[in-house]
Amino acid sequence: MKILINGGGIAGLTCAIALQKLGIETVVYESTPEKKPVGAGLVIQSNAISALEYLGIEDKIIEAANPINQLVILDEKANVIKIQKPSSGNRELFSGLAIHRHTLHQILKSYLQENILFTNKKALSFSYINEKVILHFEDGSTAEGDFLVSTDGINSNIRLQLLPDSKPRYAGYFCWRSVIDNSELRITAATETWGTKGRFGIVPINENKIYWYATFNSNQFDVKINHYSLKNLHEHFADYHLLVRQILEKSSDDNLIKNPICDIKPLNQFAFSRVLLIGDAAHATTPNLGQGACQAIEDVMVLHKEIALGKGISSAFRSFERRRVKKTKFIIETSRKLGAIGQFENKFLISLRNMIFKLTPEFVTEHQFKKIYNK
Repeated sequence: MKILINGGGIAGLTCAIALQKLGIETVVYESTPEKKPVGAGLVIQSNAISALEYLGIEDKIIEAANPINQLVILDEKANVIKIQKPSSGNRELFSGLAIHRHTLHQILKSYLQENILFTNKKALSFSYINEKVILHFEDGSTAEGDFLVSTDGINSNIRLQLLPDSKPRYAGYFCWRSVIDNSELRITAATETWGTKGRFGIVPINENKIYWYATFNSNQFDVKINHYSLKNLHEHFADYHLLVRQILEKSSDDNLIKNPICDIKPLNQFAFSRVLLIGDAAHATTPNLGQGACQAIEDVMVLHKEIALGKGISSAFRSFERRRVKKTKFIIETSRKLGAIGQFENKFLISLRNMIFKLTPEFVTEHQFKKIYNK
């Protein structure tokens, strides 16, 4: 039996490792020529850490990453709105491992068997021939397997073939991201600043680097916004506290990534006979809960468990779907709502929001996070 994996990102690589452990022949096809160390980081939260532990691949990641034990939400003048951190008896809440995406990709690739990852293979569609799945690539070639797991992200061609109406939907704001050196700034705390002109996040990651991101509201097709440079970001966030300005000063246009923030409307189906969607291909979410990669890793744990029970692969795909649809729908909807709240521009609404966040009891916040971290 052979399972094709379409996509060599976090979901695809983790899935390949899990299938290897089950003794299943696996081949991974990645659309890009190579995964470059571009400026983006992420935080692997406790639910995903548990999934990595289940798969037995956590050690190298824990060793490489920078531990994050709290997130401080600030206003634009650096006044504290909320500190999210573990309380007594709930050590898993608000903790995680901050790591550069490229570092995580390299670690995951180190667990793969030789000659199973093929790059520069962009899949356009699939078909069935004699109970086999045929993957069709942009270069005119094909690959044949018994089953297909598609992990090709929010713009998945495979999902759009199966569900043509499942196009990405814009959340109302753009995001700029980069990674810079932390030797001079020596930042140790993860913060997210909420102000009248958008949000600015700062996360210390591995190798003494800082991953930062900035979001503000815009029409998706605004030509001016689409061409924003660091100079424009300096001007936009000129009234924000000193640390935001210092980070922008130390950044470079060469390492700047910008993209519209999108998700997909929650789906009711991930399994389609011999084809399964996982990760962003199945349930792309906005980044406001930091759960995109985490849910992909959690997907793989659930799929491994279902196959390990001895079910047929198609049956395991259907069981996976039953276990994951409700949870991922909650993540997508909650993250989208939180993003809309964080992007308030009206000063009255901002004051009201900040007051509510400050007065919200910790047990209420923890209850919401338990829904996210519940596996």
